[in-house]
Amino acid sequence: MADADRAIRISPDYVFAYDNRGEIKRMRGDYDSAVADFNTAIRLDPEFLSAYLDRGSTFKEMGNRKSARADFQTVLDMKGKGRAVDGWAKKRAQELLDELGSGD
Repeated sequence: MADADRAIRISPDYVFAYDNRGEIKRMRGDYDSAVADFNTAIRLDPEFLSAYLDRGSTFKEMGNRKSARADFQTVLDMKGKGRAVDGWAKKRAQELLDELGSGD
């Protein structure tokens, strides 16, 4: 957490730091704060697929299946920037959508 906080202080537009910090917060159960970090990453880089995936994963853990499904579908629908993480995010989004199944 300290490394992510430091990276954000040094470079407040570094989306990976917000995404990483959000993941730490999600793993700690601080869901609202995690979503806020993912929202910041998305605002800074609307094509950062990993932030949508991670926000969707957070919504899924919160029991908000509708928002989770929407974020996973967004990952699949967006092109991304061709980063290696984009391909991983698309694959994982499909897996998570399959886990959620239909409904909600």
